[in-house]
Amino acid sequence: SRSCTDPLTKLYNRGYFDERFAEEINIAGKNSIPVSLVMMDIDFFKKINDIYGHGVGDSVLRGFARFLRVVVRESDIVARPGGDEFVVILPATNLDGVRLVAEKIRKELSERRFTRKRIPVSISVGVASTSEGCDTFSCLKKRADKRMYKAKRNR
Repeated sequence: SRSCTDPLTKLYNRGYFDERFAEEINIAGKNSIPVSLVMMDIDFFKKINDIYGHGVGDSVLRGFARFLRVVVRESDIVARPGGDEFVVILPATNLDGVRLVAEKIRKELSERRFTRKRIPVSISVGVASTSEGCDTFSCLKKRADKRMYKAKRNR
C-alpha cells in the first residue's frame, strides 16, 4: 500500500489529504454538519533555506508540523501536501470556528521558535467552510487558497 505520510514531517501527504478531505465533505453533506479547511504557507521559506541551508529549513518544517499537531484538536486532520504548504481539515466546524482556529495558530506561532538559530516563523493562512455555501472539494480548496494568497500579499 502506498504510504500516507510525508517522511520528513510524519504528517499526512497530499494523496491521503485529498482522499480524506473528499470523505469528510461527503460525511458533512450527509449529516448536514459543516467541515472546514485551513491552508497555510510558511512566509519567506525559500529565504530560510537560502540563508541557513536546507538542514535548517527541514528543522523548521518538522518543528512547525509538531506545533500544528499540538495546537489543533485530536479529531482534526493535519497534512503537508508539499513544500512549505500545510493544511488542516476541521470536521464539524463552521466558518467562525475555523477562523478562530486559524487565528490561534498564527498567534501561538508568533511565540515559538523551532531551531537552534531561533528563527521566527510566520505563515499566511486561508480558510474555507461548507457553512458558507461552498460544498465541493475544489470550491473549498480554491477559496482557502485565494484567501491565503491575499494574506500573503498583505505581508
